[in-house]
Amino acid sequence: MPGYNTDPLNHPPAIQESLDAGVDAVRIVSRPDPNGPGVHPAIEQRLADLKAANIFALVVITSESRGRLPANNHGWFQFGNEPDVTSPASWTMSPDVYVDQFNLYSETYPQFHWVAAGLASGDYSAAWWRAVCPRLVNCVGFAVHPYAKAPADAEALIRAYQAVDPSKLAFATEFNCTAEELPEMLTRLHGCTAGQFWYSAVDYMNPGFGLLDHPDKLAAWCQGLEAIKYPKTPEPELWVDVSNFQKDLTDNMVRDMQSGGVVGIVSQAITGLDGRTYCRQQLQKAGESGLRQAGYVWCFPNSSVASRLHMFDGFSLEFLALDVEQAGTTVTAVNRDFALCDAYIGGVTEDYTARWFFENQGWLNYRIWANRPLWYALYDFERSLDDFVPFGGWTQPRMHQFSASEWFGGEPMDISIRYPNLPASLRRH
Repeated sequence: MPGYNTDPLNHPPAIQESLDAGVDAVRIVSRPDPNGPGVHPAIEQRLADLKAANIFALVVITSESRGRLPANNHGWFQFGNEPDVTSPASWTMSPDVYVDQFNLYSETYPQFHWVAAGLASGDYSAAWWRAVCPRLVNCVGFAVHPYAKAPADAEALIRAYQAVDPSKLAFATEFNCTAEELPEMLTRLHGCTAGQFWYSAVDYMNPGFGLLDHPDKLAAWCQGLEAIKYPKTPEPELWVDVSNFQKDLTDNMVRDMQSGGVVGIVSQAITGLDGRTYCRQQLQKAGESGLRQAGYVWCFPNSSVASRLHMFDGFSLEFLALDVEQAGTTVTAVNRDFALCDAYIGGVTEDYTARWFFENQGWLNYRIWANRPLWYALYDFERSLDDFVPFGGWTQPRMHQFSASEWFGGEPMDISIRYPNLPASLRRH
């Protein structure tokens, strides 16, 4: 739901103006009626008008609201604003205080959908959210304010928060960026959140931030909406994964990869049986040769990835995957290693596994990792995702390891096809 923040008491845009801008949703702070016990009449009227126009409204309860919920609500409320930071616009609270206050409202009004406050710290470890999330009652979602983030970084931040509890809906209840970044920002946020609220609708709320008052931003916004409505099919990429079995990456290997259309390598952080570690040489050689770099680590039941992640230090990995295919692996071990990998990369770690492994483990119906991008192994030599059979809650994989016997520089290697951004036409519902 592309939308924006509006203030019914401060030059709100006309309903038709919002519809013309392709706005599906608005976010409004509830404020008291100065002459009575309810909510300000202008807010009640605006909410009624939005409902009549079929525009979704998310009502925010802040310290300004004085505990008053509008009668013309749409059934969705957000409690608090930026409690994890200190700023003029923030209602700062400790995790314990926030949990108490959130639950007071959500338990008093359980008939509504309650969304946690927009978090603005930009903390990829999601420490504040981790401290409150498990204790919130009747909480259906959370929100992030990815200010001062490039589009890719904003998506990574939200996915890091989403990994704390994938069952909860994600929202970007405030965001702002340059006109140049806006189309990509909007499309990325649309891909990872249930609602994207630009800050703000007009300059009267905050000079210079209004969407409707700046033609360049409004044009970029409309461009982003077009990209959402008519997504381009991304070109799939070929990646090769290497480990201690291939040892050092050679010039011949690199030449063969490049001539075969391979764009990057995924190197395993591990020490070989000969006592040597090849990961850093492989990544260094790839970078020097113009190949892109990514990494993966193996999940062992009784030994965490903590002692191996440092092998990636100093390299800018495009993505990191946890290899989940070791017999005897437990859910606890997988969760342990995902948490360590997420913290290391400052984002969401991908899951490398296979349907046969989940079947052997009795995990086919487990959904606890389904929010993570999936890299699945199925050696059928099909350079596509068409062979994918859903499991583990996944319906749209990101990457397919289709062969374990592609030869590069005289060495057999695993090769995968990867979609950087999965197009709508490939998504399975």
